[in-house]
Amino acid sequence: MSFVAIVHAPAMRSGARLCISDNDQTADHPPHGLAAGSTIELRYGTCRPLLACAAISAREADEAVLQTAEADWTIRRSQDGGVDVPGLMADDWIVVARA
Repeated sequence: MSFVAIVHAPAMRSGARLCISDNDQTADHPPHGLAAGSTIELRYGTCRPLLACAAISAREADEAVLQTAEADWTIRRSQDGGVDVPGLMADDWIVVARA
């Protein structure tokens, strides 16, 4: 599964917000959830070039480990934020710390 994350900070750091969405979702095809092995393109803002490529190396209900070339990061699903409109669903996750 392939995802994109809009990162609301110019670099990965504790407290950064990631808005993660499934690249394959459409109004007729609901999004997949993050799972171990999912790949994610990290972008700073919507029009910026690729910040990094990452993968989910472990996943629990509301927490996951995001693995980049530089470090592993623990991320936690935010209880507020995200996007839920027909044809686009995205969850906000917060970088808790380096794993």
